[in-house]
Amino acid sequence: MKMNRYSLEEAQAMARRDKRRMLVLGVGALLIGAVYVLAPSFSGAPNDGALPNTGLPVPVVADLPIEPLPFEETAALESIQDGTETARLSLDQEALVPAFSYARKQNAQLFTALGIQPLDRARQEELAASPGAHRLQALRVRGEVVDVERRRREGGNRDDWLVTLRASDGLYSHALFASPPAKPSVDRALEADGSNAVAVGDQLRVDGLFFKLYRREIGDKWVDAPLLLSHHAIATQPPIDAATARVAPALAEVVDDDVGDIHDRDQAALWQLMARAQMLADEVNWDDVPEVDSARLALIYGDGGLFRGTPVKFPISRNMGSWTETAPENPLGLNTVSKGWIGNVTWRPPVGVVQWIAPIDVPVLTEWNDPEQAQFVQARGWFFRNEVYTRASGEPGRAPLFVLASVEPFVPPTDNVTAILLWFVFALTAVFIVAVFFLLRSDRKKSVELQESLVRRRRARREQGTLSTQS
Repeated sequence: MKMNRYSLEEAQAMARRDKRRMLVLGVGALLIGAVYVLAPSFSGAPNDGALPNTGLPVPVVADLPIEPLPFEETAALESIQDGTETARLSLDQEALVPAFSYARKQNAQLFTALGIQPLDRARQEELAASPGAHRLQALRVRGEVVDVERRRREGGNRDDWLVTLRASDGLYSHALFASPPAKPSVDRALEADGSNAVAVGDQLRVDGLFFKLYRREIGDKWVDAPLLLSHHAIATQPPIDAATARVAPALAEVVDDDVGDIHDRDQAALWQLMARAQMLADEVNWDDVPEVDSARLALIYGDGGLFRGTPVKFPISRNMGSWTETAPENPLGLNTVSKGWIGNVTWRPPVGVVQWIAPIDVPVLTEWNDPEQAQFVQARGWFFRNEVYTRASGEPGRAPLFVLASVEPFVPPTDNVTAILLWFVFALTAVFIVAVFFLLRSDRKKSVELQESLVRRRRARREQGTLSTQS
């Protein structure tokens, strides 16, 4: 086989071309490594702090510190007597006037700063054991009004309300407040003078300050219970039991929203379904419940009445935003509720996203942009209704609203096989580049040696030709 002969210039050109190829391969290998290392940082959601695909801003709760108001007449509290049944019959007016004035200055934020707690049986036993150690402690009571007295304020020209409440567990409490609810919990016309603003049978919530153990005669018995002082009472709803939650009769009155025809949420139906989510989730055989897919969402979107209150479960889907809100007064006694949006790449129009509300608190759900936290979720609950919302463009959108019993983060397992393959390719590319480098270096060395050999042969032939001529 005849060998090709290359000039020095041709050999140098070949070396430069091979060097360029080596550089291109090296850059390619670096790019492969960069994509592998940096890929997770490109998984964030778009829209600059808006819920993806909905255009709705993520609610931001400002946690501003609030200092409790000081009570400066602490000496007056020492005059309170509640160690005996006789002492508990008195309201201790000397201490009541400054303490009630202080209680009327409180609001929801200040009660939170005071660390308000529900008055349960254990806490009531603590108060009974040592009332003096708990004066002006912030407490919350709920219950049915079993007795009410409208009384003239000491040294003033206004009336206050003194009520006795019975909670769903039979626990009693007394409360003295300055303002009745703006609307009674039982629907009735108010008298012009407000004399029937609070009546026996009403359901009330009172956030107040513990004053003393107080004794009142209710019907044919005496009731000893903590007395709370407060600015106002809040109308609430009777507690929902499991039987009511199981049937949720108010769902029959729920109406879906349509663009241009928006209806208020039926609060009774919502809280009955929330009670079902809180109390009865374990009664459902979730293995037999169908998963939400694009076809089922289209049916729900088309006629929500057919699916009202039916259980559903969501496959692994995208958490498109989640937050916690302060709950309105409700029959479950919840202080907060969780809300959010869920989407799935397999869902097609007309439904691309769904909204949800739940009587649970899962703080990790707020990490909806972190694949190692709660970027993906699995959930289960019940369909409530279709609701209209506003898109980022200002146009109305419509999405199903579900009441969920659980929302569980799903963290995708690490794909070690893919990682190993990528690193193998990266290492193989590096080895190939090094091998090409040394091969090119060896080839260039051989090319130089070959060129030098050719030059020596030419010189030798010229010298031999010269000698022959001279001979």
